[in-house]
Parts: sequence; structure tokens; C-alpha cells
Amino acid sequence: MPNLVVSQNESFKWLVEKGLNEVFTEFASISDYSGKKFELSFKSVKLEEAKHDEYYTKNNKLSYEAPLKAIVELKNKIRGGGKEQEIFLADFPMMTSHGTFIISGVERVIVPQLARSFGIFFTSEELKGKKCFGGKIIPARGVWIEIETEADGVIYVRIDRKRKFVVTSLLRVLGAETLKHRLSKTMPRPLTTRLLKFIKECVMAKLARWKMPKNLSKEFSAKIVTICPKLADSNLINDLENQWKAKRATAERFHWMML
Repeated sequence: MPNLVVSQNESFKWLVEKGLNEVFTEFASISDYSGKKFELSFKSVKLEEAKHDEYYTKNNKLSYEAPLKAIVELKNKIRGGGKEQEIFLADFPMMTSHGTFIISGVERVIVPQLARSFGIFFTSEELKGKKCFGGKIIPARGVWIEIETEADGVIYVRIDRKRKFVVTSLLRVLGAETLKHRLSKTMPRPLTTRLLKFIKECVMAKLARWKMPKNLSKEFSAKIVTICPKLADSNLINDLENQWKAKRATAERFHWMML
């Protein structure tokens, strides 16, 4: 009879040998609130041997686990120099040979849960006789970004399934200028000058007919007010900037995994 728990054992083996290091590599350094005084970085992570075997833990109603430790370095950015030390992180649950965990003397299993696959998904639907396109950007970790088009041709965005706002507000917060200026900067070098000139003129003419929203500001603080109140109830500019930074596409908060 084949081993029915081989996938669980192989998955846990990968987690211990490679997965833990990958997780701590993503958070390679942690700075203080100001970002100017201290920085904590992880050098290595190791999982020691389990404290007791699985039979002893079951008989004594204990958990089958092993100490998880890490070597970290704390740097003083003001005075210079740093200190390296081994610290205890947690008691890490260990898997038995038959794919179970022992918690307080009771064997338990992890039931896989189906989740929406991460990636970029495109949609299309008929609205008032027009075909409107949309899409979803779903990361492995981080906020969802949903893009939808109304029947009048205006493109809207939702962040974390909150209230929608025009896509140009998001583009400007991310650093883009007007769509016309963006297009002129990203237009490739002409391989066939006449053809590309014709394409550019057609696209620019289309953009000229499109009504740009009037509520777009050139200042970052004003632009970010358009987005962040949709995510939380706050009117303070500093709080809004912190909210946006917390939801930006950084490696710590927004990750694609392997597509």
C-alpha cells in the first residue's frame, strides 16, 4: 500500500530545510520607528532537536515541538558598530513520521484549505451593449487590487474590496504623471517611423477624447487623501501616508510567490 502521507512529510521537510530561511530572508532587516537609530538583521535560523519523542509527549500530555533559534545582529546607526547574539524565537511544532502533530498529548492533522490562486486575472462583461473589461491583481500576500470599467468608459479601482475610485488617482500616487505624459515617455524608439507615428497619433487622439477626472491633485498629500479614506476612517495626512506605506507593494507586505 502506498504511503498516503508522503506529501505532508515532504512538505514539512522542505519547510524545515528551506522554507524557514526563505521566510526570514524576506524580513532581512527590521528598523526602528524612525529608521535612523537601530536596525535588526537575521543572520541564520536553526531548528534544534525535539525536547521529547512523540511517545513521551503523548503519554505526558505535552506538545511535540523543538526550539527555534536565530542568530541576529543589532546595529547602532548613530554610534556605529553592532552586537550579534543567538536568541530563542519559539517552540516550533514538529511533524511525526505519520504526518500528524501532537498538541497537549492529542494528535492533530492539518486540513488543506482551498484558496484563490494568486496572479493576474482578466474579465469581460456586457454593460449597456458595450463590452467592458476588468481585472484582478491577487498577490500571495498583500492587498487585492481590482480594476473595473463602467459603461461610460471610466476605469475604477478597488483596494481590498473597499469603495472604488478612479484609476488615475492610484497611478499618480504610484508616481505616474498624466496618461499623455506617461505615454510620451514610454513610447519605444521607432523601428518604422511612419507606422509608430500613426499608432501614437491614434492613441493620443483617443486619450484627448477621454475626460480626465477633475479631482486629481499634484501634491502627494492631497492625492493620497483620495485613496486612503476608502481604506480607513482617518483625515490626518500623516496617518494617511502611513496607511499607504503599509499597503504599498513592498517585499514585506506584497509578494507574488512563484508564478
